[in-house]
Amino acid sequence: MLFRSAVRHGLAVVITLGAAGVVWAEPGAQPHHVTVPPVQAVDTTGAGDAFVGALGVLVGAGSALGEAVERAAAVATLSVGQAGAQSSYPARDDVRARLGW
Repeated sequence: MLFRSAVRHGLAVVITLGAAGVVWAEPGAQPHHVTVPPVQAVDTTGAGDAFVGALGVLVGAGSALGEAVERAAAVATLSVGQAGAQSSYPARDDVRARLGW
């Protein structure tokens, strides 16, 4: 209900679902579901922060919301492969090397 209401009022909405991926929508568009590959999670602490940080960087750099959501989900997926919160966040060069961007 809140999801539809926010989009109806001109807001983009992004909801992270952990291993089930991300759902997002922009005003005037149908919701989209982004899946993430199955991974052996070592520690999920900070995965949401990794997602939001990457999303902010990507949108701030001019990426369209859909592309930014997909890439941020990939960054968050990388972050769960190591223990810890900040210590598990991949550096930009690591993201480029591992994801080919």
